[in-house]
Amino acid sequence: MQEISCTAGRGTRMTFSNGWTISVQFGWGNYCSNRDMHVDDDRYIPYIDKGEKYTIGLRDYIVGNYGSSSAEIAVWHEDRKKSGFDSGEGCNSWVQFDGDSVAGWVPVDAIGVIIGKLAIMSPKATNRQVSNSLRNVVSKFRDM
Repeated sequence: MQEISCTAGRGTRMTFSNGWTISVQFGWGNYCSNRDMHVDDDRYIPYIDKGEKYTIGLRDYIVGNYGSSSAEIAVWHEDRKKSGFDSGEGCNSWVQFDGDSVAGWVPVDAIGVIIGKLAIMSPKATNRQVSNSLRNVVSKFRDM
């Protein structure tokens, strides 16, 4: 199932037809260039996601819409997440980035490359294979 959605005003999530999903978050408190951006407003506003009513911090909304030169990403395969898949590689159903399920301060150009790779990734690729491929992209763009 292909899908793109907003995630509480902090970023986006994309699921490709091959089952791979990427979450790209750049709101207040995420591991990104505007992580510590000061917004002195703790109010909450309502929003609806897939028919469910939630509230979102106005701070998250403002910072998320301000933009960022980097973001925090997480990657997983939907089938493995639903089944509680454990690859036997010492990690849960999420792809690991240097021992963590998220990679922070990922440059925007690297995110573009990662999205392209995930869109054509084999649904049978192991988490370790995906991790190795994506870590190389993150490293390359951080070193530029």
